[in-house]
Amino acid sequence: MNKNPRTARRSANLTLVVASILALGLTLTGCNTATKASSESTASTAPASKVPVEAGAYPTTIAHAFGKAVIDKEPERVLTIGISSEDTVIALGVVPVAVPDETWAGDAEGYLPWFREAVADLGAEMPVTLNASDTGELDYEQILDLAPDLILAPYSDINDAAYKRLESIATTVAYANEPFGITSWQEQARIVGQALGRPAATETLIEGAETKLADAAAAHPEFKGKTFAYGMALNEGSTELGFYDKKDGRVTFTEQLGLTMDPDVAEISANRPKDLWYGAVSLEKLDTVTPDIFIAWGDDQATVDRSLANPLLAQWAPLKSGGDIWITDKELARATTSVSIISMGWALDRYVPLLADAIANTK
Repeated sequence: MNKNPRTARRSANLTLVVASILALGLTLTGCNTATKASSESTASTAPASKVPVEAGAYPTTIAHAFGKAVIDKEPERVLTIGISSEDTVIALGVVPVAVPDETWAGDAEGYLPWFREAVADLGAEMPVTLNASDTGELDYEQILDLAPDLILAPYSDINDAAYKRLESIATTVAYANEPFGITSWQEQARIVGQALGRPAATETLIEGAETKLADAAAAHPEFKGKTFAYGMALNEGSTELGFYDKKDGRVTFTEQLGLTMDPDVAEISANRPKDLWYGAVSLEKLDTVTPDIFIAWGDDQATVDRSLANPLLAQWAPLKSGGDIWITDKELARATTSVSIISMGWALDRYVPLLADAIANTK
């Protein structure tokens, strides 16, 4: 056991209660209050494909919650709405005409690092970022001006009215059953790959990302058999500690690396309302939850410090052993919550060492 867990503790700074991601410009309106990029940008010219369309790929039909999208030929101007669809688009060598403005975790221009790098690798201009109002609503007029011929929103929360408005502009692929109802990053990639006429190439990319994940897990056999709880930093006056459950992407990602979500957390989560992705336990009963390590994220370092100062939390076994990870880095939060073909390597490089350090501290 580490005799000085506080000095060994890694604080990787991560914020993002899933709602933060889900609020990033996913519903639409007809007016704009915060223009970030003009639709006249050179990035809104037709994209240059480097992965060829496959024989027999068109026409193709994709069923979704509001009907079906019939795509007769290769789209020339692809626009993405929601979370991560642009990652598969760019991985297939297609530069979208516009992508969501990543105001929460993105850089000053609204792009995530792995997406920016992928565009640069193609030698292309960055695409337009979609305008967003203070409430996160998008601008239909801008979308109309961008003249897309395909709108991809398989991982979004557009409603029926929004879908009808988008469909009047261009063929739109919505989510299969319910908002943010994608069951895996592989499923999302396959939907995008089918729409772009590159299903076989998409499978190859998926296999590559899965190999990276498997290799990372194989390189750390000490992960197998270790249990974890993934929770939230304490708010001011908190009397409970919240835990994310298997519905949450960051929990799934951690399990795919070989760790197991603590069974006590599963039991807590079983009693939560159906539409929530987390459960909670009283700080006075923390000893009923017994993971080997605890992972949490908070809004900032002050939130982490406040959590660590709580005497009940400080005496919890994972913290006493130094088996705790505190994350406030927004990019890492985004990468591990909504994994994609191109964010996989970026996330693994930063997340796996944190897990390895925490587990080493518990020995």
